[in-house]
Amino acid sequence: MSARQAALVNGVAGHALDFDDMGLGGIHPSVAVVPAVLALAERIGAGGRRTCEALLAGYDAMGWISHAAGWSAYRRGFHATGTVGAFGAAVACARLIGLDREGYVRALGLAAMQAAGLKISFGSMAKHLNAGKAAANGLLAADLAARGFTAPDDAIEGHQGFVRTHGDPQDFDLERARTTLGEENAVTQVLFKFHASCGGTHAAIESVRAALGDDLPALDDVAGVDVAVAEDLLDMCAIPEPRTGLEGKFSLRHATALVLAGRGTGPAGFTDEAVSDPVNVRARGLVRITPSTRLSVGGAAEVVVTFADGRRRTASVDPYVPIPAAEVAGRHDAFAAKFTELATPTIGARRAREAIDVVAAIESLDDIGELTALARP
Repeated sequence: MSARQAALVNGVAGHALDFDDMGLGGIHPSVAVVPAVLALAERIGAGGRRTCEALLAGYDAMGWISHAAGWSAYRRGFHATGTVGAFGAAVACARLIGLDREGYVRALGLAAMQAAGLKISFGSMAKHLNAGKAAANGLLAADLAARGFTAPDDAIEGHQGFVRTHGDPQDFDLERARTTLGEENAVTQVLFKFHASCGGTHAAIESVRAALGDDLPALDDVAGVDVAVAEDLLDMCAIPEPRTGLEGKFSLRHATALVLAGRGTGPAGFTDEAVSDPVNVRARGLVRITPSTRLSVGGAAEVVVTFADGRRRTASVDPYVPIPAAEVAGRHDAFAAKFTELATPTIGARRAREAIDVVAAIESLDDIGELTALARP
């Protein structure tokens, strides 16, 4: 395939399980940037260090634009991975190509022309397309910019530009982005997923898990589970009765029911079979979701488990805390185990192990093709 086709396909595939990372203001950052950068880096024969520098630039662009633009576009129905993700991919590819300042501006303007993706797609394959299009559109923007293709230089903040058409102009605040990101690279704020469902379900999952404790009760012993979440989540991941595994990923009731039923929250918990499983359906019937104006997206949920004998247990967990830089290396085994489980069925156990080793030494690669070659089925 061409690099742009590869970015599209890998972006779709990378988002299909909703198991990719999240953060930077409601975005799935890597799935928009990494497919574009790897495809372009392979095309031009870039080395590992140059590839990593491009990735860092893409995360920074997403962080600045997302935090500056605020949540109004998301509340209006735009999917930030598709919209802001295109800017991140464009800047990352512009860095990889080596564009000058005017080239970056053109690339951002061309990305703004393509910034698209709707939340109504949640629970269907169309959501994955938002991610793939962001990667492919960002790569196209950088390629065109490199060839002198022009665009408005105020396409993000100008009259009838991205900010004004997609969200509320009064919500645009560069100082908020500066304060939120501080002196750190945006990549340090990326959150890693350990549940294969919408990120908005994770606080509820962890809060129910904390409330139940280590001794999982029988369903007969539970009278009900009340889960209070931010109001905005009702427009994100509150499908009450999912019919498919994809809809289950966007169902707070199903996600928390898996914990109540003692089932895993990996990919197997969000299949068509898991959604219709009688035990999960029964557990789902015990869960009540209520909105709370006191809670915010990207913050804790509040859970009350009421038992049949009248006892109650409560918990409130906020899982949206970035791993401190000093602790990232200590999580390597957990990340490697997740990667191995997901990659082995496609590329085999040997290549999966080799890929982990190559990634560990990625900055020393002379050609990123040494990594991408291992990803072929």
